Amino acid sequence: METYGREYAVRIAGGSLAIPNNSQAWLEAVALRPDLVARYLDVQAERAARSMEGLAATGAKLIFEGSLFT
Repeated sequence: METYGREYAVRIAGGSLAIPNNSQAWLEAVALRPDLVARYLDVQAERAARSMEGLAATGAKLIFEGSLFT
């Protein structure tokens, strides 16, 4: 950030929320136990929110995440 952050937009990844799409157990959980899937995503959202403070402290202005499925 110190080297390029003042001249360029530096893209930083962080804050992913996803459920595995290559696991039969997770796909079944979406249908049969949406409460567990919701808890799993809630934990990910909390971790992402907490990591934003650290990422912002680096001077990051653009924080992206591109995972729709993992």
